[in-house]
Amino acid sequence: VSRRVSAERRLLFQPWCPMEPYTFSEELDSYAKWAYDTLKVWMHPHLRLFHKENGDRGVVALEAISAVDTLVAVPYAALLHMGALAGTPIAPMARLLREDDALALLLLYEKHERGAESKWALHLQMLPKTYDSVMFWEAEDVDRLRGSTLHQLAEALLTQVPDDFDSLRRTRLNPSDDASTTVEGAFPWFTLDEYRWALGTIWSRFVSVARPGERPRKCMAPVFDFFNHLPSAEAAQGFSVPKEGDSEHDREILQADGALVILTGQDWSAGEEVFLNYGPVSTSRMVLLYGCALGSNSFDGVDVFCTMDPRAPGYVVKEDVFKKAGIDPNVQPFRVTLGRVPDTLLGALRVQRADEPAEMTPAALQSALMGHKVLSERNERLVIESLRQALLQMRRPLEDASDAGGRRTRSERLVITDRAEMARRVKASEVDVISSALDLLDARERGLRELLQQPGVLADETNA
Repeated sequence: VSRRVSAERRLLFQPWCPMEPYTFSEELDSYAKWAYDTLKVWMHPHLRLFHKENGDRGVVALEAISAVDTLVAVPYAALLHMGALAGTPIAPMARLLREDDALALLLLYEKHERGAESKWALHLQMLPKTYDSVMFWEAEDVDRLRGSTLHQLAEALLTQVPDDFDSLRRTRLNPSDDASTTVEGAFPWFTLDEYRWALGTIWSRFVSVARPGERPRKCMAPVFDFFNHLPSAEAAQGFSVPKEGDSEHDREILQADGALVILTGQDWSAGEEVFLNYGPVSTSRMVLLYGCALGSNSFDGVDVFCTMDPRAPGYVVKEDVFKKAGIDPNVQPFRVTLGRVPDTLLGALRVQRADEPAEMTPAALQSALMGHKVLSERNERLVIESLRQALLQMRRPLEDASDAGGRRTRSERLVITDRAEMARRVKASEVDVISSALDLLDARERGLRELLQQPGVLADETNA
């Protein structure tokens, strides 16, 4: 998991000391100590939890940390997940619920029913009291997203969450017993506001954990969720189990059942906030789940659908080629990101636009789809033009955000929490992605004839 840090364990809980722009507190220090003493959550001794005046919190390096070190290890036994439903009155109904709804009930059960007796009591107290993800926005705030790919989903959440709550509160704790009480009858604390809070916690604080041989589970991980996201951070999460040859230190922090760990691939300087890379989280997804945006986000992208009309020439043959490739263009979107148009999107469009007999053979279509080969100059120009028009249509409702394109030059460490500005960032990020894709298509079109002169580019050359 890591090479053992040389610092002594006594450095784990240092006395309060000022370090701008971070604010330390006895509350956070006590929480970290509780997590270690009670749940065996290990944190690198050079790290310390902090908070800022605006309510943000995070993790800072008090002293330099080297690459390949483990930053945090949260034993599996310290995670709250679906397995913790065992022995609760929610367990009989859980199999009929979506994972998020079951976890929401479990989270609120631990908070309200078990309270101070909960295994995760202090962590529950440390969770944010409110969130500002899209689910909590007012209708006028959501309307600012109009034109973006996030807008329709945000609008749906305004009605979907209350509807889901209404259905859940009427569900019986024991579905096989018509006389059993309902969720609202058993738990007076189950209100719409509490349900929203629980979902906000799950969406922004839980992490997917997969133990060897098991399917991933959403988990609440104490201490782990203090690490903020940075797209360029070389620090990633994973699940590690103890193995033969591990040091005594590694066996201690992993515990018998393994642990969720954060491993850093970069050095961190003293006084620097230590970040985790959450993965490819776009601006739209950050606003949707976390209620914030970054000044710059290298993971921005838009989803492009390219549905196929059943009246298209050679539809049956084309559909069979898609099925064999495991692609359903009528359901699965293609992700276009900054500076990249996926080859699979171009391949799917080549198949859809093919209308000449020589282009519609299974071998040619398969070569175009999965081998990224060009069917013909005419077909490729049709592909470029159809994608160009689709992208232009997506960009048109976002024109009011075009003057915000320069915002991508801002620092990725700039965190935006104002709703109006978040909406502008969402739209501007999509403008940036679409514009970069249009530039790539223009360049491809200009160099198409030269490209076709290269050997192995055309599908018929491959088939021959």
